Amino acid sequence: MNEFDLKYELSASDAAELANVPSTLQLFPDVSLFEEEDEDTNELDTNEYIDDWTLQKIGTLQSRLESLENKRYFGKYESRSVAARTIYDLANDVFGFNGWSTTILDCIFADVTEEAENYSAKCTVKIRLTLRSGTTSEHYGFAEATNLPHKYMCYNKCKKHAVTDATKNAILGLKEFFYRYEKRKLEEQVENYVLA
Repeated sequence: MNEFDLKYELSASDAAELANVPSTLQLFPDVSLFEEEDEDTNELDTNEYIDDWTLQKIGTLQSRLESLENKRYFGKYESRSVAARTIYDLANDVFGFNGWSTTILDCIFADVTEEAENYSAKCTVKIRLTLRSGTTSEHYGFAEATNLPHKYMCYNKCKKHAVTDATKNAILGLKEFFYRYEKRKLEEQVENYVLA
């Protein structure tokens, strides 16, 4: 038998030629070549500059949310109590139906319990909301499903509610970009005033 075992038969000249080829096998490769960059550190860099379209649309969304909440809750600012479908409708009206999209980044199930053929679970989901302009926002959502007769029903309900909560939080969290923009503009005005 040869020094190495091959799947196909080789002639003696091919086997000799193959024996002289250097091996590309590396027993201890550099692990840093396989590690991906942490996306959380780059999130602030990609959203440092926000274009006028995005600022205008986020401002419009905030204005419409506040007017809706003032109508329903008599001036109390309770953004968490607005239904998710209402927030989705507002986002579709403001950004356009193809002006925003979501991606599920992570889904973790915790505290899964099985008691007498009833299932309960808790789920945490991380969502990335991307606007048409490229602005991204990442937020978490949490949900709990209790006392369901089947495990698949429990997981399905739990995940759906967590995704809905995370998407709602991401849309409501867009106001942070507007506040950061206003803060940066105010700091620039103060610097210009001090320098003048």
